[in-house]
Amino acid sequence: MNLNLRHKAGLFLVLVATGLSLFLEASAKQTAGIVLLGLAATWLLGSLPLRLLGFLSCFLAFAAGVAVLGVCIYQVHSSYRDSVQDYDAAIAEIRQAVDKSVQIPKLPKGYELDKPIGGWEFAHPDQMSESSEQEVEFPEVAGLWLRPDSRLAHDWNFRPDEARYGAAYTYGLVFPGNESDDDMQRDIETDFLQPRPSFSVWAALTAHRMSFVGGAAMIVLGLLGSGLLFARRPRPDIPATP
Repeated sequence: MNLNLRHKAGLFLVLVATGLSLFLEASAKQTAGIVLLGLAATWLLGSLPLRLLGFLSCFLAFAAGVAVLGVCIYQVHSSYRDSVQDYDAAIAEIRQAVDKSVQIPKLPKGYELDKPIGGWEFAHPDQMSESSEQEVEFPEVAGLWLRPDSRLAHDWNFRPDEARYGAAYTYGLVFPGNESDDDMQRDIETDFLQPRPSFSVWAALTAHRMSFVGGAAMIVLGLLGSGLLFARRPRPDIPATP
């Protein structure tokens, strides 16, 4: 049986892998599996024509690059999906809090308490109802989505310790008494909350720069290698001279 250089190189690698498997005290089944898979790969790679083997290598490089980029996108998309679920849960809690808003006596226009536990926040001090106001208790779960530049976020970060004061911290948002539930919901989302999380493929790829560069390089190499193989014509068989 004539063995070409690829057969010999493959057999050498199979022997090395078998030796490492025995050295690392792998089981007999694992070692036998390594030997069989190695022999099968050696037979396949050594028997294929070089041109076909080149196309196969380019395809595998391209597929590996696509897989690497796909994993990056999948990981970021999974995190994005979880963030959207948390955000929607916070919006639902705010909606419930708005539905449970209570009417309170009207405070003087422009009046504000000195931020005790459960201080006050005026959404529209210049549009107070003449008869009453509405107080909405800001839910705890929505505090994770506060805009960092809002005053409510500043007060929220310096909440009193519940264990020290013996009561849970609540924050009441005060709205005009004639404002509808939908308007209060929209004001809270616009004035205090961050935008709903969005997903971008480019942002997902750039978030994993090393994987992105490696995957893109494999894709480019696969396409470039395939193009070179297509452009290069196979040599015609030269008949043997008598």
